[in-house]
Amino acid sequence: MRTNRRILQVGILTCSLLTCSSIYASELEDARAAFIEWSKVKSQLSKEKADWVDEEALLEDMILTSEAELGSLEESIEELENGSSASDKQKGVLLEEINEAKKTSSHLQDGVSEYEKYLIDLLPKLPEPLKRDLQQLTQRLPYDAKKAERLALSQRFQTVVGILAQIEKFHSQISLVSEIKETESGKAKEVKTIYFGLSHAYFADAGAEYAGFGYPQGDGWKWTSVSGEIAENIAKAIAVNQNDEPPVFVSLPIKILD
Repeated sequence: MRTNRRILQVGILTCSLLTCSSIYASELEDARAAFIEWSKVKSQLSKEKADWVDEEALLEDMILTSEAELGSLEESIEELENGSSASDKQKGVLLEEINEAKKTSSHLQDGVSEYEKYLIDLLPKLPEPLKRDLQQLTQRLPYDAKKAERLALSQRFQTVVGILAQIEKFHSQISLVSEIKETESGKAKEVKTIYFGLSHAYFADAGAEYAGFGYPQGDGWKWTSVSGEIAENIAKAIAVNQNDEPPVFVSLPIKILD
């Protein structure tokens, strides 16, 4: 009887070890899959960033070249009109070139106007730390047609490119900032907030007594307070990011965005 009980105990222990081994293997496989997927994302972000740098340089060259050609052609027309030997044929060729340059400039103006409108609509949805970093650039955006007419085309493109570059940089990394948040009771709390790009953010105070998460929605960010184990997990994730604790898997709430 004692032998059978010992066999049963060994069997239970063996099953427990196999179960733990299975769970550990499953977690290890999940971690490996997550790491592979993250590597793919980082690789794609690096490629997109390199492509964007190339496109940015090409775009600026196009703007500067178009403006220079237009100025040069207009000077040539003026010189021909002041010269007695200028032929109508020469003037006609230069006028055609000026019209083509003006068409190109018009297309560029339409393009930059669309980008400006997109950015003006996007600004309220950006995280507050990013909005503060962008403040000097966003002040240059033309919020009306009269202001747009007063600005040089190259200046408008430089503003758009600068804003997009900083947004892309913020979205491709994890950012940890200190902030002051107002609780439901109206009290101000100093918290640490960790932003995962532009999609989600998690905050917690020093004792994990006030914690929560947020995501962009409508014309701003929606923040939800949490407590208990979720609050502790958020505080732990922030501590890991600061290298205050060793890396560990934690469960965090997430909202699937449309």
